[in-house]
Amino acid sequence: TATTEIYTLSLHDALPIFMNAATKAAVAGQVQLPDAILLISKTLHSYGLQTKEAAHVTDIFQATVNTGITTWPELAHSFPMIAGTAASMKIPLKEAAGTLAFLTKTMGNTDEATTALNSLMMGFLTPSSKMTDAAKELGFASASTMVQQIGLAKSMKLLKKYAHGNVDIETKLFKNRRAIRA
Repeated sequence: TATTEIYTLSLHDALPIFMNAATKAAVAGQVQLPDAILLISKTLHSYGLQTKEAAHVTDIFQATVNTGITTWPELAHSFPMIAGTAASMKIPLKEAAGTLAFLTKTMGNTDEATTALNSLMMGFLTPSSKMTDAAKELGFASASTMVQQIGLAKSMKLLKKYAHGNVDIETKLFKNRRAIRA
């Protein structure tokens, strides 16, 4: 994992790569360096990424800030709460961050968007009986398998099509109303 790599590589190799990415993120995002370090390290760890990918991670978060209505400090606080769930569902970092950016445009703030996204993902991990039935009718072994095979956004579009735009059906697919908001 990324955390292990920091310790197994020589500090001469790993630390400058990581700190360079974190410092650039802190300066560009006007976030405190400890917050940038926390966001990057938790993301690397959650996704099992290597230290050398820290700059790529910061690029994804910068794109999230640029396309959403959020800031680096808000991401530093919120994204680590969903990184583990997204990674365990095999949702690529770019898709998880992009979905969060989209949700920040339609919800009150980054914390609300993060909560809604987490609830949405949990709706696939611990599905309602209606969600389980829908996934099977759509040809997937489970709701979480659907997300792993076609991605979160395509899964949502497919479920919307499955429900034929009927809000009553859509609301029965998810147990948590916060998931429905997403």
